[in-house]
Amino acid sequence: MSNSFTSPPTLADETTVVAGQPIGEGAVTLMSQTANYLWSTGGTHNCLSQAWAEGQFTQKGLTYQPMVEYVIPILSRDHYDLHVHFIALGPGGVRSTLTIGASSYTDEVLSTGAGPHVIESTITVTSTPSQSYGVLSIEVKHTSGTPNHHEIRSLAAHWVAKASPVSTGAQADGLLNTFTPFGINRVGNDYPLSSRWGVNMLENIETLRRRPMVYASWSGVDNLNAAPVSDTDPAPALYVGVGDMEVLYSPVYIPHEAFEGGNFYTIKVWLNVVNIGVIDSSVTYVIMGQEITVTANGWSSYDIEVRPDQDEDMSQAFNLSIYRAGFENDRENWLSLVSISRNATNAPNLPYIKGFVMWGI
Repeated sequence: MSNSFTSPPTLADETTVVAGQPIGEGAVTLMSQTANYLWSTGGTHNCLSQAWAEGQFTQKGLTYQPMVEYVIPILSRDHYDLHVHFIALGPGGVRSTLTIGASSYTDEVLSTGAGPHVIESTITVTSTPSQSYGVLSIEVKHTSGTPNHHEIRSLAAHWVAKASPVSTGAQADGLLNTFTPFGINRVGNDYPLSSRWGVNMLENIETLRRRPMVYASWSGVDNLNAAPVSDTDPAPALYVGVGDMEVLYSPVYIPHEAFEGGNFYTIKVWLNVVNIGVIDSSVTYVIMGQEITVTANGWSSYDIEVRPDQDEDMSQAFNLSIYRAGFENDRENWLSLVSISRNATNAPNLPYIKGFVMWGI
């Protein structure tokens, strides 16, 4: 079948595709199927995940309240279904809205009884995505019943893999890099191996290598039904604090081959900041050794170029080139993040981070 693949694919025998040896027909077929498979399924792991302790993420209100928000990468112009998975307790509803450019797509799921509930929600994008990212907002409400709240314990989201075959014609990823699917009936026995196949394969490899891989995703929880009244009340974080510098990071594997020309690797950082311009016109944070100065409220993105200077301790522990993707324990962050003296109660008009996402490209 045209542009088809098996799942999982059978990898080609590497001894049949080396210099000086005849290229076996079977190897070319398997390499083509593998490329089609990777376009359809590569990167369909979680693009966000977050969990909360008992009693933190709760809503008692009977109308939907926006509570968390994330930026997620668009996998391709050919992936249309975003699957969102929740673990929840209590009767209530969850409404998920994905906004891409000027278009918004929504799915709502209601639960009854005490639970716990495994909530599966699928947002379907009905037109070709127009940007390389989307904003996912989650609203929660309580409905009548016991207990008297709807509580989210964890959530995760991923783009749903495409089934065989790949759509016909050249495809584009979220950054408009081109992928040309292979017609499997054209790479079989008795057909000549054209130079176009080699050109397309090299371009496809480069496109697939640029699939975004999310390293960190975090959102503060807003619009609680009742604010905590004491230090012992369970309550989630609303902003990133100085204590998060040592915990809000991911040990990520970045192979040396990913560094362009051996010099750098690009990581996209998204920050959702509030109160810019109330007192301070800007605020600076240090992420992976690089300063980022934020001058506007809401979500804004920044490209940082990571050098091949891995974390030695973690790299030795994992026996891989491991990098610490997150906030540095840096003086600039101690001055800018929420602390005992710098917080929404003592200094409500200072800039704070209420959302944080990182992915490699």
